[in-house]
Amino acid sequence: MIKDKIIIIPFHLPWNWTADFERQTALTLSQNNFVVAVDTHTPLTLKKILKIKKYHFVEKKQKNLYFVKPLCLLPFSKFKFIFKMNLSLFFLFLNLFLIFRRNQGKILWLFYPRLIFLKYLFPNYLSVYDCVDFFTSEDKQEFQKIKDDEKKTVKTVDFVFANSKVLQKDKKKYRQNINLVPQGFSLDVFKSTQKLPKNSSIFKLKKPIIGYIGGINHRLDYPLLIKLARKNPKLTFLLVGPLQKDHLIGFKKQLKELKRIKNISFLENQPRELLTQIINSFDICLIPYDIKQDFNKFCHPMKIFEYFYLKKPVVSTPIEELKRFQPYVKIADNADKFSKEIKKILKDGWSKEYAQKQRELAIDNSWENKIKEISLVLEEKTKKNV
Repeated sequence: MIKDKIIIIPFHLPWNWTADFERQTALTLSQNNFVVAVDTHTPLTLKKILKIKKYHFVEKKQKNLYFVKPLCLLPFSKFKFIFKMNLSLFFLFLNLFLIFRRNQGKILWLFYPRLIFLKYLFPNYLSVYDCVDFFTSEDKQEFQKIKDDEKKTVKTVDFVFANSKVLQKDKKKYRQNINLVPQGFSLDVFKSTQKLPKNSSIFKLKKPIIGYIGGINHRLDYPLLIKLARKNPKLTFLLVGPLQKDHLIGFKKQLKELKRIKNISFLENQPRELLTQIINSFDICLIPYDIKQDFNKFCHPMKIFEYFYLKKPVVSTPIEELKRFQPYVKIADNADKFSKEIKKILKDGWSKEYAQKQRELAIDNSWENKIKEISLVLEEKTKKNV
């Protein structure tokens, strides 16, 4: 296991975001290392600070783990160049602050190719690209910039890790030694035995329940969900997760239509400790992502292992990485096929053999196992260089 290192992890998402790969990586690494997580998405400006009476620039999340918000010293941070300059100044300061801290080594842990410039600010750090997403954009110029940054990232960092075979294959365009590692799954959270409150609205829902957990945002296939719910009025469809308004631009009308359907219910902002019991209330779990978006088509959703750990039947749209997990997940590409799979499962039940294999796959993909496998690669390389 990686031990006694200083590890800097630039974050792009809020600390409590539903897609929590940044947070879980930081939490797992901080068990044996000193970790600084830096919010590169919403740094502070002087204007923001003046508006807020109390603000913590540094938050201690647990022992050896600090979450830091950079301060933008230069004005006009809305311009990309100035924004990049402000981040660079902050990270240079951070490097100076950590330079005298005694540790056996230092690691810059990157998730986002656009931040590859940070590698040159930390020349004495081992650089890791932890590839968990297929980055894309509808804007052609922006898409080309993303591809250029990723190519540069994959070619120049010391190590590249991919959490899916799809991503591993894609990055091999630029470099052969792409290390495949587990996806990452919050095993401890899903061992929780905390019960749902007696007044929970879930107890009032009519069975069977076909459920989804995750952000209610642009990633969902709204036409699919609308057709599916209307085709199956005797089924209850439950969507559990926050309405992420900033990620619903262009989808508000479809969401409004979804909310008008009587057999669709929503449950927002639930504590993570209750997810086990919420998913256990589902008869079948859904991953209804819109695969017209490449970001979704080539993703590896964490929720698959959350569902798997609880041995639940799963029906998903044709996400490329999930195809290799058949028959433990059923794949359907339209409302008719979704309906067929759901009716078959409700009629025949779910195989105990499938359920056991699902649990094993989830455990294999824990965060601890991911970090262990990354550690083995780093240690092997270190020994060769001695």
